[in-house]
Amino acid sequence: MVDCDLTNPAANGECAASIGNAANFGRPNTATIVDPKVLIGWGVRPHDNQYTFTVQQQVIPRVSADFSFTHRSFHGFLVTNDLNRDPATAYDTYTVTAPEDPRLPSGGGYPITIYTVKPTANVPAKTWAQPTSICQPRFVRLNFTVNF
Repeated sequence: MVDCDLTNPAANGECAASIGNAANFGRPNTATIVDPKVLIGWGVRPHDNQYTFTVQQQVIPRVSADFSFTHRSFHGFLVTNDLNRDPATAYDTYTVTAPEDPRLPSGGGYPITIYTVKPTANVPAKTWAQPTSICQPRFVRLNFTVNF
């Protein structure tokens, strides 16, 4: 039996002060905030629609032809927005030079910029929401099939 308040991150009773992630023990603290607009309403969560039309016809005895068309679309993609990461200050940049190789665009030899997250920018606070009305990503797949 521990003689202290485990929900108090400060030193108390037999417990030392909590540091780091242990300071959040017993507290409602989530790293991802879900946008309420994603939880309620028609068509706000990821979904897909599929329509298939098929026609089959006998060509000669024991031989048939089958034609089909399938339309499948995916909607309601969600994005994760990191609220604590300022793109102007949260990343270190490094530049490397692409090797010279005729298989690369323009033969290689051009600079490539690599972005890495600074350790101080790794404090998670993310929002899970729908994209803005300006950008509504959608994936559509159309298939035509012919079988004999």
